[in-house]
This record gives sequence, C-alpha cells and structure tokens, in this order.
Amino acid sequence: MDGELGAFLRSRREARRPVEVGLPEGPRRRTPGLRRAELATLAQVSVEYLTRLEQGAPFVDRWRQRPVTAARTGLLTVRHPAAGLLRLNVETLELAEADPQRLVVQLPADAATAIALDQLAGRRPGQLRAVAG
Repeated sequence: MDGELGAFLRSRREARRPVEVGLPEGPRRRTPGLRRAELATLAQVSVEYLTRLEQGAPFVDRWRQRPVTAARTGLLTVRHPAAGLLRLNVETLELAEADPQRLVVQLPADAATAIALDQLAGRRPGQLRAVAG
C-alpha cells in the first residue's frame, strides 16, 4: 500500500492538461500535465498539503496503525437554500471504539449535484473536483 495514494494522485495530475481545467498552457512546462501549484489552487489546498498527500505522509501511516471498523456507506440528501436539493454519496471509515476519529468522504451522487457544488464553490462546472480512473 505504500505509495499507492501518491502514485494515484501524481498519475491523475499528470494526465490532465491545463487547458482541460481552464488554465493557460504556458510557454514552458517541465512536467507533464498540471503542476502541483495549479492543482493546489484548483483544489483550494496548499501546495505543501498536496505534496504531503502525494508522499503519503498524512494518512497512510496514521490509518495503518489503527484498526478500522467496517465502512458505512449511504446517500445523504440535503436541501441548500441557494442550490436546492443536493445528493451526496457518503462513505465513513471509523476507527476502533476507543478512538473517536473518522474519515468521511462525500462526493456528488449525480450530475446536477456536481454542477450545483461547483457553482457554490465558485468553480466552472466540470472543473477538477474528483478524478475517476
């Protein structure tokens, strides 16, 4: 499992061209695909955080050391005052009973929710949010 998250993130970042996410190509690129700074800006996280994710530091060791109980999945429906009905696929990984930490992942369950979330976040619809593949 070591390096799998980082390899996945790097492969997805390198597979996207800047023009695909609304950025100029630029005259000189030393890396294929998006630069870390570009992806960090689009994802609204720091470059340092993205670098740590690619290196696997924040999650791999921490979650490997603790027993994870069974994942819970489901569909969450929320009515937002401006965006209307939002449908989210939710997966929760909880640690053992003695540790109250949990990891919750929420992704749009349909295209209408994805578009509404993009608009709420001030992104162009379809801009980088979650990359499948």
